[in-house]
Amino acid sequence: MRLAFRILIAALWLCILSSAGWAGTAVHVATDGNDSTGDGTIGNPYLTPAKGMTVVAAASSHTLYIKAGTYNTEDGDNDCILWLDKDASAGAITIEGYTTTPGDGGTAIFDAQSSESYCISFDAGTVTGSQYYVICGIDARNGTSDGFNLNNPDKMTFEGCRATGNGGWGWVCDNNVRIADCYTSGNTSGGYDCDQDAQITNSESHDEADGVVVQGGSTVKGCLIEGFTTDGIGANDMVLVENCTIDGQGATAGCDLDACSTVLNTIITSCTTGVAGALGGYENYNIIYDCGTAVSGSEEGGNSLTSDPTFTGSGDYTLQADSPAIDAAMSVSGKTDIGAYEYAAAGGSGGSAPHVVPAGDQGPWVEDATVVFTFATFGSDGASLDSSADGTIHIYKDTTTTQRTDQTGITYTAPFDSVTGFAQVAIDLSDETVAGYYAQGSVYEVVVSAMTLDSVSMTVPVAKFSIVKEMVGPMR
Repeated sequence: MRLAFRILIAALWLCILSSAGWAGTAVHVATDGNDSTGDGTIGNPYLTPAKGMTVVAAASSHTLYIKAGTYNTEDGDNDCILWLDKDASAGAITIEGYTTTPGDGGTAIFDAQSSESYCISFDAGTVTGSQYYVICGIDARNGTSDGFNLNNPDKMTFEGCRATGNGGWGWVCDNNVRIADCYTSGNTSGGYDCDQDAQITNSESHDEADGVVVQGGSTVKGCLIEGFTTDGIGANDMVLVENCTIDGQGATAGCDLDACSTVLNTIITSCTTGVAGALGGYENYNIIYDCGTAVSGSEEGGNSLTSDPTFTGSGDYTLQADSPAIDAAMSVSGKTDIGAYEYAAAGGSGGSAPHVVPAGDQGPWVEDATVVFTFATFGSDGASLDSSADGTIHIYKDTTTTQRTDQTGITYTAPFDSVTGFAQVAIDLSDETVAGYYAQGSVYEVVVSAMTLDSVSMTVPVAKFSIVKEMVGPMR
């Protein structure tokens, strides 16, 4: 089944969790509301998203609910339908579409009618503090430029959103954005254009110039990208592409890797070049089929196949029973099959597996600091799930295969803060139980070994960091 038509349980819990418990009453918007006489309650909503956000920005509320319907260009002063301008330092701000009851998975359409540049725009320069928005169930369409245009966001999350028919990109994002279970189609420039440390999971791109373009430390996992004309995924500077399905239909490159980026467990079909790249690009455990050149300019790991992946049918990228992708993946994130969709025999649910969303590259830390990061765990149904066996933290140093397994100075808490599927790791770099292990100039990979999640045992990389003597700018 295509990702765009799934019931996205994971998207709902994140929206509900983020909106629950904050001070103030939620603000409601509906197509039958009134900006003059409405009071923002569910029974007497405002008419426009711009009015709703203005009230949220001035009040103690952290939640804006937008009832299903089509919202046209209303906010010409800001060149978009909704301008995000509330400081979120006091807690996450949730903007959620719904059908009848908040949390029911409905979608609100923001239609720029080819007269506004963006549907949703955000500029961190307009607010202070740490911005953290969770946006669920919004369909951004027909902007003359981008559907979602985010300048310098910090920790923004999108769940179950869509961007279609925009004149630029579906999403344009700077650092630290998380996009899950989202869909783009027919955007002129491409689907997702994100800077450093982006996490794009279980999302789709259809019929665009580029599918995904991401920068340093980003991850692209479980995504379907088809019908592009240039690159399916453009990855620069230590990007990880994992368990994706990329159908170029004659396009230039399935994956264009640069600066030590990696593609694993991915199906790439019908491209001029399957995996292109330079400066340390690496590929392994992929299926690269019907491409003029399988790999060019990237290191080959030796375990990839060139066989027909035998998809179920045209436009249906699930696997048939005889697919060579089945049980051929490198064992990461609990998936055993190559591609975005796990094979399911007749009667099975298919299309998913228990998995971990890692913290990613944490960058440089000063000597003797404490590195702190979080990661999330999900069951095969897509909902957050605690591991039945948490596993242990192993830390690899540089390129050596001998890892530190001593847990002294390591605090691993799962679940963290009693939140299901949410874990925290803290590593004290001043600990000398293993003498000299934490050293200036070294790079470290943090792995959770022997975790059991939804009855699947897995070993999963969850973070990376380096140690420096001092840093220019703010110190950690």
